[in-house]
Amino acid sequence: MANEIVLIGFYILTLIYSVMIHEVAHGMVALWLGDMTAKYADRLNLNPLKHIDPFGSVILPLILVVSTGFAFGWGLERIAVLRHGIPDLRELWRNDPRLLRQF
Repeated sequence: MANEIVLIGFYILTLIYSVMIHEVAHGMVALWLGDMTAKYADRLNLNPLKHIDPFGSVILPLILVVSTGFAFGWGLERIAVLRHGIPDLRELWRNDPRLLRQF
C-alpha cells in the first residue's frame, strides 16, 4: 500500500512538471516571436503556482469532475480574451508579419 501511494505521488509530480515545461515552452516560443506577455506575467519559470488560474485550473475542473465525471479548464489567456472582448484569439495573429512569413 505504501509503495502505491509513493508511486501515485510520483506520477502526480511528473504530470505537474511536464505541464509546466510544456507551458514554459509556449512562453519561450511566444517570446521568440515577439510576444512579451509570458515574460511580463513571470510565467517563464517552473513554479506551478505562476501558471494556475484559481477558477479555470482548480474550481471549474473540480466542479465538473464531481458533477459529470469529466473535466476541463482554461488558461489565463482565455480570461484576457474575455476581459478585452476579443471574439477570436486568432484575430491577434491574422495580420502579424512574423506569423505570416512562416507560411
